[in-house]
Amino acid sequence: KEDEGSIWSLSAMLRRIEADGHDPQAVFGKISDVVGWFLRLLRRDGFFHRQAAGGPQRSYGPKLFGFDILLDAETDPWLIEIQAAPAAVGAALVNRINTELYETIFKMSNAVLIHDGMPAEQIAGLCKDPGALRAREVEVELANRGRFMPLALDGV
Repeated sequence: KEDEGSIWSLSAMLRRIEADGHDPQAVFGKISDVVGWFLRLLRRDGFFHRQAAGGPQRSYGPKLFGFDILLDAETDPWLIEIQAAPAAVGAALVNRINTELYETIFKMSNAVLIHDGMPAEQIAGLCKDPGALRAREVEVELANRGRFMPLALDGV
């Protein structure tokens, strides 16, 4: 069940917020702001640069963080903790959510950028133009994002 006990799915929580007379999209936006704040903090600290410098270009895997957020009576989010290694297994709901999460992360980070059906000029352009290659990476990530939602983070 998605709406019992101390662990709820995000969709169940948003349905409950709406049933209680609040705007679920506004609440989700506030939660996204908290996550965005943390990612911008990591960027300013150089975390992403250090992660990328740890291996060959485009070789580092995704980094997963777990956010525990409490919503108060006015639906304002309060950051309780951030886990650098969130639980991979647990209650049935956690296992179901994480199975989809890991499948999506794998698809996003291991999808094919260049395939046999692409025109030769497109392949050549991707090989020569770093900007075109980055645009193709974003296109493939978005096509395989599942339920992930991009955050506007100004270049993160």
